[in-house]
Amino acid sequence: MAFTFDYSTKARLLISEKERVLLKQTYDEAVILEASFVIDVTVLSPEEMRELNRDTRSIDKATDVLSYPVFTSIYQIPLQHIPEVALGSIVICPDYANEQGTPLIELIHHGVLHLFGYDHEERQEEWDANEKGILEKAHQLGLPLKGLANLYL
Repeated sequence: MAFTFDYSTKARLLISEKERVLLKQTYDEAVILEASFVIDVTVLSPEEMRELNRDTRSIDKATDVLSYPVFTSIYQIPLQHIPEVALGSIVICPDYANEQGTPLIELIHHGVLHLFGYDHEERQEEWDANEKGILEKAHQLGLPLKGLANLYL
């Protein structure tokens, strides 16, 4: 099983190679599923993010991260007979994230959990349980992810 993060050119410039490698390794080792996954990562300006948020969620303001999953639940992901599964897209706004003091790599991690169908707004306990193992693996590898519970402290 392997993860492929397909970073836009802007995202590659803003997120260090070390962070990209460690995030991939974290998910490769922490998620036990028999499939290979592809995730698109795109960077937008605050105005572009505001427009996207308005057009897709009817919220007329910028935000730090949006996720657009292909599947609504981890249980819908086809794991057999498909060599590579597109999970969806993560869109981040570095300017907004910087205002919040949130590392971009943290937002990508947050977005991945949403792509797997986890929802911290409606099912916090499920989110926390699934995030715990990923955070432990990230820390073992030297990637200082905080996770949702500690992100905005």
